[in-house]
This record gives sequence, structure tokens and C-alpha cells, in this order.
Amino acid sequence: MEAIAHAGHALKTFISREFTETLATFVPIPCSKAVADPEYDNRLAKVLASAFYGWNADVRDVLSIKHSTPADHESVERLAFNGLLAITELEGSFDLAPRQIIVIVDDVLNSGKHFKVAQSLIRARYPSADIRGVFLARCAREPTP
Repeated sequence: MEAIAHAGHALKTFISREFTETLATFVPIPCSKAVADPEYDNRLAKVLASAFYGWNADVRDVLSIKHSTPADHESVERLAFNGLLAITELEGSFDLAPRQIIVIVDDVLNSGKHFKVAQSLIRARYPSADIRGVFLARCAREPTP
């Protein structure tokens, strides 16, 4: 819970209340486990709830995966874009029009694949959407030579 509170505080520090309450719809990237999996973790939705507690934020946990996969950071054989796209769904609770800017939130950025899949699904439903990304890093690493 401490990591969620820390990440939430960081977001609240860098994203203004006015932007959050008037312009943005926030969409967390789902974890690698399906909702029915005992290892399912909706930590990014929790981070957003922590960040914007008491604010009129539009946070929509509308992306899900059809079946669990190994987490990218735990696997040598990662799903390619098309494989991830095939198992990711944009659920119906997104039927109410989002605000002007859709902000996709992820906790790690390696290749950008999860963001690109989410962007693709949202763009298919809302072709003129202004889609942006926020990426939370748990730690900074030195580049390897």
C-alpha cells in the first residue's frame, strides 16, 4: 500500500486538479493477469484512486485482458503487439463519452507496447480522441552499455 500511496502522491503533485477535473479521463493499463486470476492486481486503478481522492476525476478501469499471461518483466518470450491486442478488450463502461483528453496510465515503459495497444483500442472507438500517456517508474536504472 505504501507504493500505491507514494505513486498516487507523485501523480497528484504533477497533474493539476483543474486538468484532472475538467479535461481528462484516466485509463489504467491492466496487469498481465485476467480478473478471475488469483494473482490479478489492479494497482494502477488504486494509484489513480489514491492520487485523485476527493477530486472529481474521471477514472475508468475499462481495459482488461481475456486470459492471464506471464508479466513482461518475468518472461523472456513476451507477447508481441498483435498478440497483446488480440487478448485486450475495451469494456462497455466506456460508452459514456470521455472528457477531452484520454490519459493512459502505465507503471513501466519498456517498448510502449501496452500503451500502443490501449491507444489503438481507444482510437478505434474515439477516432478523434486526444490520447496521452503517463508512465510511472518504480526505480531509475542506469543504461547498460
